[in-house]
Amino acid sequence: MLLVTSAAHMRRALATFRKQGINPIPVATDYEVPEHVGPLPAWVPTWQRLGRANRAIHEWFGYWQYALRDKL
Repeated sequence: MLLVTSAAHMRRALATFRKQGINPIPVATDYEVPEHVGPLPAWVPTWQRLGRANRAIHEWFGYWQYALRDKL
């Protein structure tokens, strides 16, 4: 069985399936590749970088919530 989901959600999705005794083959989609934005160094915040950080933090909290609720 293939588990096809966003690369950002794969860790949580795969752990959820495995908790149910299902061991799918993970197939991640829509990888985000950071773009170099002009002459700014990579550590300088931009709207795009803040958006990626927001999505990553959202997924981390979702994973922790699943773990706290014993879904993983």
